[in-house]
Amino acid sequence: MKSIFTFPLIILLCHLQGLSQKSILTIYDSLDNSVLSSAHVKMHYLASGKTKIDVADVNGRIIIEGTKGEEVKLSISFMGFKTLDDIIIIGLDKIVYLEAVAVTLNSFVVTGQYSKNSPKKAVQRITII
Repeated sequence: MKSIFTFPLIILLCHLQGLSQKSILTIYDSLDNSVLSSAHVKMHYLASGKTKIDVADVNGRIIIEGTKGEEVKLSISFMGFKTLDDIIIIGLDKIVYLEAVAVTLNSFVVTGQYSKNSPKKAVQRITII
């Protein structure tokens, strides 16, 4: 009697296992192709509406789990780089390259004053123009 119920249960579990898949997202710097570990990824599962946030490992990878074929909208960000929005389909791996953002300052002036003081009075007045 047990074997009658065990076989369909095994078939059902194997089927459900086949529906659950994962994708590997790898994040690189577009200039020197180095991995961007600690990049932040916001994942929005379009079918279920769930949102998840994760951080890339030391190899620049994030494992995204879900139902095979499900679309997940990604927002990938890393300090000093442009934020990238993309879509990944669960079951397919993806490699992305982030572009660096250059910030140029037109001018930068530091002024200060010096006078001989004791260590207790080491804080000086600084004016930023």
